[in-house]
Amino acid sequence: MISMKTYRDDWETAYFHYTSKVIDFSEPEQREIPWFMNYLKKCFILSLDKEDDPFLLGIDTIRLEEDFMTIEMRAAVHGDLNSLYIYNALLIDIYPDQTNLVIFGWFDRETGIKFDVRKHDEVVLL
Repeated sequence: MISMKTYRDDWETAYFHYTSKVIDFSEPEQREIPWFMNYLKKCFILSLDKEDDPFLLGIDTIRLEEDFMTIEMRAAVHGDLNSLYIYNALLIDIYPDQTNLVIFGWFDRETGIKFDVRKHDEVVLL
């Protein structure tokens, strides 16, 4: 399970940046447009390593909480996991000072990883 907490208005700004159209992601049907999932797939990738095909991420739910939008996803993982490649460039193309914090939990261990304009990917040893 992957849970991503973001600011809804950052997504709306990104959509405007790419399309020059205003959108309101508080409306559920607006989050179902192809742009939303395509942008998410382009900017957030999980795989066994950098050269492997990315895991197929599916959105389970999207919850709104005031100004936040929480995206819950699942990935079908194949093979034995010794490491996990994470690519996270969400909104970095829109906000040059954007920082994305990923808290990765594996069994009883948690690791915090910061992604920004200089660092888009990381390999986590499991």
